[in-house]
Amino acid sequence: MRVKDIVESGSKDDVLKILKQYEDSLIKLASEIRQSKPNDEKHFLLYNLTVCSANQLKGLRLVYDLPTEFYAWIARNLFELNLTVRYILSSPENLVKFGSKRARDEIEMLKGMLKFEEMDEDMAKTIESRIDRLNQSAEKHKRILKERLSINELLKESTNMQREYNIFYKLYSKYVHPTSWLVNGPQDVIYSSEIRNTCLVNAQLYAGNIAKLILDETEISI
Repeated sequence: MRVKDIVESGSKDDVLKILKQYEDSLIKLASEIRQSKPNDEKHFLLYNLTVCSANQLKGLRLVYDLPTEFYAWIARNLFELNLTVRYILSSPENLVKFGSKRARDEIEMLKGMLKFEEMDEDMAKTIESRIDRLNQSAEKHKRILKERLSINELLKESTNMQREYNIFYKLYSKYVHPTSWLVNGPQDVIYSSEIRNTCLVNAQLYAGNIAKLILDETEISI
């Protein structure tokens, strides 16, 4: 039976059961990556992407009775995770670029914290020291932190996902932000079972495809 069939005709328990099965499969895959693959950057990133995808599916189970916004948020996250897996597997350069983005993300957050007016001097010095260490580490390992990694750049390496983006990504975005559509649109349409189920089915399909991409790359059998 297809995921779509279970969502449309199955019970709540049926849906939660298949979500848990997907989640458990990803957790098992992550464990296999850690135990059987080299401790290099590629497998470190694939492990983390697998765990993050499993966490998204766990979230989908936990928000089952909540409004459509939560489904759209998780579907969008899994779509981006899917693109990211494709991106890092497309070239060694892209793998390095995504791995380097972690330091850039942290620096951006820390710089934001420094704007907090009530922060004491010692805490500010600690944060500035951390920023310096991140920059020094990037320089030592010849990592470029200035480049952004946008959704459009991810899509460049996944041309077969462009149609998916055109159809669904903007739909998800209308729900994960307090857009005029979400605030002022007709409630019976905003919270229709059709949109909710679309997000639910797509989230599972993205997660399943993430597992396939990583299984194919690592040649792991689970």
